[in-house]
Amino acid sequence: MDFIFKKTVHMIEYGILWGLSFRAMKKTSKISFKHAGWLAIAIVVLYAMSDEWHQTFTPSREGTIRDVIIDTLGASIIFGMVVLMRKKLTFKQK
Repeated sequence: MDFIFKKTVHMIEYGILWGLSFRAMKKTSKISFKHAGWLAIAIVVLYAMSDEWHQTFTPSREGTIRDVIIDTLGASIIFGMVVLMRKKLTFKQK
């Protein structure tokens, strides 16, 4: 149960990181929605990788690819939800 809770919280945290990165790019540049979304995913992946690498220097901690995948999944779920909500809003406006 502890494992599931911790990984769920990580997914939420990295989903929030994706949202903040996406919003920052959309507000400060003329980048397209699609490119901003994928660039935010790249930022999340790089940050997750650096976090796991950093953990290898901490005694009793280990960095794993599994955690990078879980963190990226959290960001990807939020990205997917935003895309679906955007499509739904666009469909209602037509």
